[in-house]
Amino acid sequence: MSSPVISVVIPVFNAEEFIELAIESVMVQPVSEVEVLCINDGSTDGSWNKLQELQKKHSNLYIYNKENTGVSDTRNYGLSLAQGEFVLFLDADDEIYPDIFRVCLKHLKRFKADAILFNMVAVLPSGLKIKCFGNEHFKKSFLVTRPQNYSPAFNFTNAAPGLFRRQYLQEHSLLFKKGQLYEDWLFMVRFFVTNPKVIFLDKVFYAYRIQENGKSNITNNISSSCLDIFSSYLLADALIRNNFPSKEPLFINDKKILNESVSFVRNRLADHLDEEVAQEYLKSIKKISSRFDLLYLQSLLQTLPWEVRVTADLIRKKKVRSKYSIQLRCRYLCTLYSIRQVLRECKNILKNLCAIGLIYKRAVVNQNRKKKC
Repeated sequence: MSSPVISVVIPVFNAEEFIELAIESVMVQPVSEVEVLCINDGSTDGSWNKLQELQKKHSNLYIYNKENTGVSDTRNYGLSLAQGEFVLFLDADDEIYPDIFRVCLKHLKRFKADAILFNMVAVLPSGLKIKCFGNEHFKKSFLVTRPQNYSPAFNFTNAAPGLFRRQYLQEHSLLFKKGQLYEDWLFMVRFFVTNPKVIFLDKVFYAYRIQENGKSNITNNISSSCLDIFSSYLLADALIRNNFPSKEPLFINDKKILNESVSFVRNRLADHLDEEVAQEYLKSIKKISSRFDLLYLQSLLQTLPWEVRVTADLIRKKKVRSKYSIQLRCRYLCTLYSIRQVLRECKNILKNLCAIGLIYKRAVVNQNRKKKC
């Protein structure tokens, strides 16, 4: 194969069930100059054997075996091996959609951009697909701009749905922070801080698989590693403050930490709130919340889903002791909300009835006047 145009870097850790789907989704692309770099990160299942089988089918599939050091270090290792002009980071349990490379390369070469970021879907265990990025991410369906002129860029804290110019990453020493989860968040903020020329394309090209109980291939267990979200946030916060005068990126970053961390409590930690890690997690949320003055905090919360707002308020007031304290409080407030809605509707109905009564009364009086005349 001639010098590749695109390098696809796939860290593999216990992904025997899905890795073939991920690799085949690359191999069916109409662009021929593609190399696929699969790095087995110390898997304990049959992933390495599966990779060896697949390599026999594809001459452009390169496989590497190493001890487990985590997804960040594995991606960095793959990046050091890559030869393509552009790089795509694909998780081993995800897949890409047809025509992604042809479309993206056309735009990248036309505008001489440093990266193209596109939309993706989350695939639930039921098979349901949910589009991940909405209007707050894509103000337009297609846009070529720089982060300093486009604050919504900071909504993109996932490195997977994008193609990056490899030389640009090398020139700015852009790597993933070793040994840390939520590595994409910090990587993307570091990338945006360099103010690259980026294409934002509102087209779904990437499928992110959500496994049972909301688990993913990378973030799989409740451990101290889940606290990495807060260190990623703080590092990203410092970078934004030092490099961007606009407050909008900070607002987006602050909104993300509240939404992501509180949602994690509701969806993953609710059954583990008596454990030490969970308690530390709640303390970290409260500590982050205390950084904001009350008015700013309320403005952040107003942009979040209702149940997240309720839970965040409970955590801030130290009223979360078990998943039942979350559920019961939410149900209680939901009931109050429903009662208020019913009373509001009744009030509106009464107003309408009164208005109709007045109209009827005036009509009768006018009719009587006409009869007297």
